[in-house]
Amino acid sequence: MSIERPDPHWGVTAARLAARAVASPPSIGATRLVAVDGIGGSGKSTLADALAVRLGGAPVVRLDDFARPGDFFGWLPRLRARLLEPLARGEATRCDTYDWAGYRVSGWSEVPAAPVLILEGVGAARRELGPVTALRIRVDTPGELAAARTLDRDGPQVAWFWRLWRAAEAAHLAEDRPWTRPHLRVDGTGGPGEAGAGADRRIPAGRGGRR
Repeated sequence: MSIERPDPHWGVTAARLAARAVASPPSIGATRLVAVDGIGGSGKSTLADALAVRLGGAPVVRLDDFARPGDFFGWLPRLRARLLEPLARGEATRCDTYDWAGYRVSGWSEVPAAPVLILEGVGAARRELGPVTALRIRVDTPGELAAARTLDRDGPQVAWFWRLWRAAEAAHLAEDRPWTRPHLRVDGTGGPGEAGAGADRRIPAGRGGRR
């Protein structure tokens, strides 16, 4: 499988991916669910946001809002109940917004049953979601670079959080092997990804945040 090499601002790359998404048949209800996966700090949020713009403001659902402290990858039942089941019925839904700085659900957001919906986060292309995803995109970034991005973004005061996260992430990757089934791969080593995924979301001292 070839790897897409992003242009400096990811605009052309996002346009190509958007065209592929729109051309795909609906995968859940009338919605084409696009999964943007990759390790923490790979550039997933950056790509998902650029793709949403190219899709005319397609909704982006972040798995960070479904994960919980101490249970980083146990979110599948919540995702099914709050997002997938309503989409299958062609219904809009509400998804929690999780505040990682305060360890609490801080609100909710309206999610329409749009023609294309982007699911972004580590595990977005996990095995169980294969039947409901129209397009699976993996952002490939070396672990050392992704770790450096998160350190630069969040600071050394939350290194303890990232040690916990990377251990849980490694276990998830070993079991799920998500790199074996993307439809498309994107090189996350350059362009806007240099700032890291979700570079505008910093973690307050002593807390964990967006991956």
